[in-house]
Amino acid sequence: MNSKVIILTSLCCLGLYNSALAQVLYSNTTLSVANGTSLYIGGAMTNDINSNFTYAGDIYLTGNYVNNQTAPHTVQAGTFRFVGTTLQTIGGTSTKTAASDLATTTRFNNVNISNSAGVQPLGNIIISGTFAFTAGDWNINNYITNVKGAISGTGGAFMGSSTSDLVLDSTGATGTVKFKAGYEQLQNFTMNKSSSGTATVGTKLDVYKTLNLLNGTLTTSSTTNNRGTTNLTLKSSGWASTAVIPAVTNGATINGNITVERNYPTNTTGRAYRMVCPELNTIGSINDNYQEGQNNTSSTNVNTYPGYGTQITGSTTGANGLDLSQLGTPSMYTYNNATNAWVAVTATNTGTMTANNPYLLFIRGDRSHPLTSNTNYSGATTLRTTGTLVTGNVALTTSSSPALNGTTSKFSLVANPYPCTIDWNLVTSSGLGDSYAIYDAKLGTNGAYVSVNKQGTASAGVANRFIQPGQAFFVTTTAANPTLTFTEAAKGGSSNLSNTMRTNGVDASLSFSLYQTDRKIAGLTPQDGFVVSYDPMYAESIGKGDALKLNNMDETIGINYHDTTLGIFTKDQLLSADTLQIDFKQMKTKNYTLLVNPDNLSKTGLQAYLIDRYENLTQSISLTDTSSYTFAVTADSASFKSNRLFLVFKSTNTTAIHSVENAAVSLQSNPVLNNQL
Repeated sequence: MNSKVIILTSLCCLGLYNSALAQVLYSNTTLSVANGTSLYIGGAMTNDINSNFTYAGDIYLTGNYVNNQTAPHTVQAGTFRFVGTTLQTIGGTSTKTAASDLATTTRFNNVNISNSAGVQPLGNIIISGTFAFTAGDWNINNYITNVKGAISGTGGAFMGSSTSDLVLDSTGATGTVKFKAGYEQLQNFTMNKSSSGTATVGTKLDVYKTLNLLNGTLTTSSTTNNRGTTNLTLKSSGWASTAVIPAVTNGATINGNITVERNYPTNTTGRAYRMVCPELNTIGSINDNYQEGQNNTSSTNVNTYPGYGTQITGSTTGANGLDLSQLGTPSMYTYNNATNAWVAVTATNTGTMTANNPYLLFIRGDRSHPLTSNTNYSGATTLRTTGTLVTGNVALTTSSSPALNGTTSKFSLVANPYPCTIDWNLVTSSGLGDSYAIYDAKLGTNGAYVSVNKQGTASAGVANRFIQPGQAFFVTTTAANPTLTFTEAAKGGSSNLSNTMRTNGVDASLSFSLYQTDRKIAGLTPQDGFVVSYDPMYAESIGKGDALKLNNMDETIGINYHDTTLGIFTKDQLLSADTLQIDFKQMKTKNYTLLVNPDNLSKTGLQAYLIDRYENLTQSISLTDTSSYTFAVTADSASFKSNRLFLVFKSTNTTAIHSVENAAVSLQSNPVLNNQL
């Protein structure tokens, strides 16, 4: 049968022993290569309809491999050797593109690449045995390659992309995984080696979506900072495109350092403060990480890595790792939970950062942005940190670092310790309020605080119950000896990143958004907002689901309930004669528009009215559609008193309105001096 084309169409079994063929097409049959024998194919090999391919010996293929079966061929103990001189492909109608189809993809036992032109699968591939790079590369393409055995050889490497997936599973030692220069990319990378299995990443590797640590030990290349050329990096090119590490299971570990990126699109949100955290226990200082290991000591910007890092000011000379600025105004703060006060960072070139230590950082853009300019940077910047991953439980108490404030109604700034979203509804706590608060740079002209409760109700903006990677946030003490514990089980995933709008719940609610009228006309974001939510699980008094309101740098709006200002107010039900007093602070001499958006209130049988006591006006507010009310704040102090606006409810058969007398209260949690950060 040497040097012949073999076409098999009958339902039979063909056994081949040490044969050489030009090409093979088999249909309605079984092709079997016995143990201890070899099959040499000088062209293509096609596994056609109603056929099977079993081999215990070696296959030497110089052409493409086509598997048109919906079921995989039978894997025994042989080695499939790709020995062509041009690019060889593995394809056919059975190739799949979804991870859930792995069970039906083309399978091999051992694979050996001995083709300098390389091999490229056109679908998902399972390699049950060993994988040897004798000469040539394996292009994962836009699919999934699953390797269960050891990887060896220095004659080639994997070629990945931002749409490629690599899975290392089964047991034992995988060896060193290497990627070809220029192709060191994966969409998803999964480590699932049981029985103390191991694998080593021997080159640079960028992960764009998820790094799954399910079992075993993954060792990374040694690197000393985030500019290293061999780093395993979780990439970020926007909040919607940020790589994460979901729940780490079965004691899986990373041995070595990794780099985590977090992208900040300053072109849409402007120069603004963000409450941030490093996500890792870093091996370098703040300067090594957030400033890319450099600082300005003159008016010339040092920006060796465009698109990365930011300037951190606080010195007129550029001392202590800080960037020189004319006034030396600090742009980075820590928060003293014990005193509820911001503390300026006075040096960035000493010490290291801890994953759960929070900061307030003014992000102007990357390090190219002139400090003398007040204009917004036109692009985005990426902050990156390098260090060791935190896994397992992270518990905070009044004696931990950072320590929670043990006094009722006081705030504590804490941080998400993981490079992944965490579900606030799954975070365990005691002695703390039901909500958390973040600083949303997208709201208003300078950002605003947003509160979110465990049900996912947010006072404004697009925040939901998933706390973002790299996010710091406030919690409120409600009882002595508070505790807060983050766990792997509380992690979300890449689908919970905050660029997506939250899904409305089933609660009946009223959402209030305060706009500067000119910004509303221009289609810009509101200055602030609050939410009133109704559900039988809530109580009449402040408790489950409620959130204290934090004051913003600019306009702040909330509901005044018995002299306490709330960003989220919850109640068991909406009743006739209920009254909501709208509390606002730090208003400017401007025209404002208040938007009221109802949800699931159309069947209450009630009518709502907004009462403006300053203008002596009453306006009907719809409980089915969005309503707006425009009003002016002037130099007259009565125009911005907190008892100016009320929302009242009555049934069509009742005219009585129950009014609650309230007074304003201020909760200060900003680094404010003379109303300025």
